[in-house]
Amino acid sequence: MARPEAIAVAKRFVDILDGTYDQLIVAGSLRRRLAMIGDVEIVAVPKVERVAHPVTDLFGQRIE
Repeated sequence: MARPEAIAVAKRFVDILDGTYDQLIVAGSLRRRLAMIGDVEIVAVPKVERVAHPVTDLFGQRIE
């Protein structure tokens, strides 16, 4: 696809991911500024949140 179309696709995808990552980079052919793009590469470091919850076994029984 042509570069402008690929940029639009990448922007829509990044918008969908908004708030779910600590760092995100558009890579590959877009980053290299090629005129024709074969794929859109997105590399992201996910946002990790610690959630306090009880540890349970496979049957839902709390493990102390």
